[in-house]
Amino acid sequence: MKKRKIKMRKSNRYFFLIVALVLLSVSLINVFKSFRINKTTKEEKTLYSFTNAYNLNYAVNLINNRFIPEATLSQGKTYVTGLIKDIDLNMTYTYTPSTSSNINYEYKVVGVVSAVYNSSEVLNRNYTLLDTKLRIFRKWHN
Repeated sequence: MKKRKIKMRKSNRYFFLIVALVLLSVSLINVFKSFRINKTTKEEKTLYSFTNAYNLNYAVNLINNRFIPEATLSQGKTYVTGLIKDIDLNMTYTYTPSTSSNINYEYKVVGVVSAVYNSSEVLNRNYTLLDTKLRIFRKWHN
């Protein structure tokens, strides 16, 4: 098989050669620019931060019974559910923002009663102590 040569005028050859060289030059310049070290620095700025803190204390009030002489048991003990009259609960929550802001939030208080016997859970009940409340603070200062 014989290869055929395409005949071109000299002016067309020079034109295509110049276009190819320009494209090659632009491509090489872009490659070098992409690998060049960027001298700009990035700075991260915290716009808003906050801390949460809460404290929960409770005491279990018992009905009069012949088994436990105390009327109130402190937190962290084991309680017989049939002897519980009520539970005194004291919860404080503190939200501390870094800047003043408008805050809309909602919350509800749920009490979870659970019992574990021999490493397995035998009781788990949720009691809604306070239904969902919506609070709106228009200004909050540190």
